[in-house]
Amino acid sequence: MVELLRREFIGFVLASVLPADLVASSVRQLPIDPDLVQGVLEAGKWTSSADDNGGSEQLPEEFIKTIVETYKKDPANPSQNAVDGLGVLVLTLSVGEWGVSWKGKMPDDPAKDRWLGPKTIMQGKHLMSYALGGIGIPHLDVDGAQRFLREVGRRYPAAVADLAPFTDRRTSFHYDRVRAAGGLCAANPQSVVIMSDLDGKPFDHGAVTYGGAKYCQRFNLNRRLDARQWQTLRHWCRVGLRDKAIQAWVIQDWLDRVWMPSYHSVMNRRVPGSVLEAFVLARIVNTSNGALKKALEAAGQTSDPERRIEAELANYAGKNQTHIGRVGLMRRPGAVYDHFS
Repeated sequence: MVELLRREFIGFVLASVLPADLVASSVRQLPIDPDLVQGVLEAGKWTSSADDNGGSEQLPEEFIKTIVETYKKDPANPSQNAVDGLGVLVLTLSVGEWGVSWKGKMPDDPAKDRWLGPKTIMQGKHLMSYALGGIGIPHLDVDGAQRFLREVGRRYPAAVADLAPFTDRRTSFHYDRVRAAGGLCAANPQSVVIMSDLDGKPFDHGAVTYGGAKYCQRFNLNRRLDARQWQTLRHWCRVGLRDKAIQAWVIQDWLDRVWMPSYHSVMNRRVPGSVLEAFVLARIVNTSNGALKKALEAAGQTSDPERRIEAELANYAGKNQTHIGRVGLMRRPGAVYDHFS
């Protein structure tokens, strides 16, 4: 229910700021194409034994070219697969901050980083993310994380009892509160954080002590410790993220709840908007509904697509150094789309 309300709110915010004839609803016609999922998994170096130690992810040039050409065949009436493909570009290049491996001449990288991907798990988002930042490539948290954990329980009944404290619909789940209590904020984290799963198998991630005083002040002011709970969460997140079907579920869930409402809200105006603006708005709403509302207000009734994008990006970046660092990455989907158009 909470996530349904979030999706409706995205549409409400868009409709309240943009013209009244904007249509914000979108209904999935078909499940995500397995080839799209496979392309993402291969680029993200996923295997059924992978762990949260990703980095340097890059989409192959041919994979992107196929996505753009599929959409450009009929942009006025695109298939579900065509729209999904564009969303995959946002999820990987913009949200995940992945790069592109080029065989031919590459276009200029808006991020000014030679189309490289994140160098470590400290940067961007990864298919196996569970030890830092959130769960999976969208870094799921709160209700999104609860939904993921319920899906894990549906596929792995043994997880249901272990995950009950996290999936109870009457309580809110906050990833970083569980993580910060797991030993990150102890005097000696290395001796408190449990680095093996519930079956005694080691966690192969280097995020044991990433945090610091500001992090602990924000998420564990009372210095609560519950290393077992953090161990349990990581155990079942890793089990789920090692399941190809659940990886497909994560990607499709993000497309349905973030990308499709953003895309249809922009493209279903009386005078259709720009795909490039949809790319930007989807990344902004991935941060928060509030950031989306402010960005749209900054663009106002401006009709020129590029001026709208500039206003939205400027508002999103503001003086926030993290957001400022994302602006070039948020331009990457548009750059590859233009390159193959």
